[in-house]
Amino acid sequence: VSSRADGKASGCRNLGGGSGHTLEGCKAETLALAGNTFNFHSGTCYVKICDVDDLRLNSQHGGWDVFVVQCKSIVMQINTM
Repeated sequence: VSSRADGKASGCRNLGGGSGHTLEGCKAETLALAGNTFNFHSGTCYVKICDVDDLRLNSQHGGWDVFVVQCKSIVMQINTM
């Protein structure tokens, strides 16, 4: 949703992450930590949890590639008899 060249990163609540990640590894880490957004740059990944309509993009931490992970909804169907 935002590239490093934009000079911004997500400032939402951090859930974890660190260095040594590939892009796919960062996505997997985001799902494992129940996050929905991550900042990624040169193998470093920061998993975030953001409100649906506010990624809190700002320039405080410089430019990062910011990604949003789409999670499948779980629908429960209750049958009454």
